[in-house]
Amino acid sequence: MNVTTRWTGPGQGLTDRHEKAAWALIEQSGGLGTFDLVVLAGSLPAGLGHGHSDVDLFVIPADGRPLSERVRFVDGVPVQLNNIRREDLELLAKTFDAYTVVPEERSQLLALRPWAKLATRLAYGRLVHATAECGDLVRRCRPDVLRLLTLTDSSRMVGRLVEDAAGALLTADPLIALHASHEALRYAAEGLLAACGDVFVSDSAHWRRLARVPGLADLVPFLWGLSTEAPPWDAAWTDVQAHVRRVVAATTHVVSHAQLDGWTARMTRCAPPPAGPAGPYYRNPFFQVLRFGDAIAIVGPDKAFRCNDATARAWLGADMDPAGVPAGGIERLHQMGLLVPSDTTDPERR
Repeated sequence: MNVTTRWTGPGQGLTDRHEKAAWALIEQSGGLGTFDLVVLAGSLPAGLGHGHSDVDLFVIPADGRPLSERVRFVDGVPVQLNNIRREDLELLAKTFDAYTVVPEERSQLLALRPWAKLATRLAYGRLVHATAECGDLVRRCRPDVLRLLTLTDSSRMVGRLVEDAAGALLTADPLIALHASHEALRYAAEGLLAACGDVFVSDSAHWRRLARVPGLADLVPFLWGLSTEAPPWDAAWTDVQAHVRRVVAATTHVVSHAQLDGWTARMTRCAPPPAGPAGPYYRNPFFQVLRFGDAIAIVGPDKAFRCNDATARAWLGADMDPAGVPAGGIERLHQMGLLVPSDTTDPERR
């Protein structure tokens, strides 16, 4: 395996040995008739496993009594039964059957956080066995609804963290500015993954997922560099400012493209941000596109502007193709604070 393959390869997936171990545990537990639902999901079926990964089966026992969740080794393979309560499955089906978020009603996003892992495991896992009722409930936990909710949630988190980074620049606080900007980049990358159709809750597989998505492969080395090349301890404040702005600019660039290009259909590619402006202005890096369903806005730390898709795209590409902005639009966007003169040298001006 060469270096490139090691870094960008597909990762560890489910093998025949894993599958045989899973079926053996099902038989040891009484067979499929013991369950109302069996879903094979987790890191291995998603191709994100490692040498200590369990084979995870998400189950509803037919008699309603939870089975032991202790990891059991079958032919040396760790297998775990994860109990699901029927009432929780009913709640997931009701909550994630359709995307309902609008600017005035965002409660569905609040419901996503506590249920994201279980909901995505069921929606994107392999349905091994189900009664008619449980099968219908699982299918109502819709993958594309969870994809769009993950994209929306990631974009909202980017906005919050970018505001923290911008505020920390104003108060000359390097630790908050650096931490907030790097966290924002991580959420932006999660939004990119959702835009491309990769939805998976994990604390450790983030970069592996990015590296294996064809439409993001060219972007990963750039994002990896931003995330690992932070200024050293006691770096000059001007170096901190410059780095934070680079990270934020990349963050808002990619999450905005994810919102526009990965909404109605899955995104196929995201180009890196431009190295420099092609005209007298560049895009204010502290602003991004945010959408709730059909409602689109350009938002920043202290402002928000509702717009349509065409306006959002014109603004997003203004520093690459100023000619794409209608006549008079550049100056108007500048007056609104969405574009910054190219000769601006003070990194705190925005």
